[in-house]
Amino acid sequence: MSETKLFAVTGNPILHSKSPCMFNNAFESMNLEARYIRIAADSATEAIYLFNKTELSGMNVTAPFKEDIMPFLDIIDDDAQKIGSVNTVVKKDGKLIGYNTDHYGVANSIIEADISLKDINAVVIGAGGAGKAAAFGLVKNGAKVTIVNRTLAKAKAAAQTARLQI
Repeated sequence: MSETKLFAVTGNPILHSKSPCMFNNAFESMNLEARYIRIAADSATEAIYLFNKTELSGMNVTAPFKEDIMPFLDIIDDDAQKIGSVNTVVKKDGKLIGYNTDHYGVANSIIEADISLKDINAVVIGAGGAGKAAAFGLVKNGAKVTIVNRTLAKAKAAAQTARLQI
């Protein structure tokens, strides 16, 4: 029997997250030796400490740590670097590697519904880590994106990340 792999989600707050239920059901249905837990942390520093202390194979990162966790990583994927936020951390060969998969989720869910993103007009509400990733994924697939946010400065920063004209 293989060793059980351990995965987690971290953020603050995190107790409301449905990720453990969803992932554990998926692991069970696929007969995978894996468990998924929540890690409550007060900071990205604490989240990384707990990641290493519990010997996790991977961790999903949510608000408010998506940007703050980046300095603690050894390698950051090109798309995550461009977006400026990480939502997935994996340990490979002793190194912590950060990825952003949010942009795939947004763009692919639309594409899989047989909707072409080429030249479509899209609105992204919010300019935080997920908003920047959504805009990035839409633009990368040919959409024309408008970002709406409470603060203009954050909307402009997100627009630059997604390579939108301001």
